[in-house]
Amino acid sequence: MKHAARFSISLVALCLLTGTAFAQITIAPKTGESLQSYCQRLDRAPTAIRFKCVIEINRLDPATPTTTEKLAFASNDFGKVFEVARRLHRIPASLTLPASGPESETIEDPKKPDYLWSSTLQIKRSASGRIERAEYSSRQEGGGGGVKVTRTKAGIIEIQAHSFGD
Repeated sequence: MKHAARFSISLVALCLLTGTAFAQITIAPKTGESLQSYCQRLDRAPTAIRFKCVIEINRLDPATPTTTEKLAFASNDFGKVFEVARRLHRIPASLTLPASGPESETIEDPKKPDYLWSSTLQIKRSASGRIERAEYSSRQEGGGGGVKVTRTKAGIIEIQAHSFGD
């Protein structure tokens, strides 16, 4: 039996520049821009930006291919990184980050198109109320996907998007 290939493509190495904060980034992704294109634009930016970009395509099971894209910023501004995720991965504008709320909440998309079975945003907060993770997911006939924006302990906020077909 032939084994399907599993491979990972590292698009841009982590820039080891110091003193850079996400607030200094003035390069926003264009709506619907691919991660590869956005990372290439960040890499060419005249401003020092600390980021890492990786795309993994898993073809172990040809019947249900999956793709994972990761983009991490050295940042403490969760809202700005969430907006980058929104533009890159088409998170609906009707799903916004609430300023406050319980430790865990799920928000249903009030403007969910009829072709989607589900469209939700799950929020997780620390005990102090700071957003630690926001996860958008959608499901429709033929597949689905999601985008997770997570604050790590190392002062990094990571965007991880996945999609699958069935």
